[in-house]
Amino acid sequence: MPDMAGLSTTALLLVAFLIPGAVFVWSFERPAGRYGIGLRDRALRLMAASAVLLTLFARPIYVTYINYWDDILKR
Repeated sequence: MPDMAGLSTTALLLVAFLIPGAVFVWSFERPAGRYGIGLRDRALRLMAASAVLLTLFARPIYVTYINYWDDILKR
């Protein structure tokens, strides 16, 4: 059976992948005003922005993972 990530690792990855989308949504809402103020609308925009940003940066993240994963594990 493969090693499963612990709760702390999973929470850290979730936060790391959602923070860019949250920052984008909040920085966009500041000058544009808040439209669709409901929690559902805001959550949908946050997840969509996170998905787009992760898609844009997937290649550099993968290259970093391949090149530096052994060094990270040694620490």
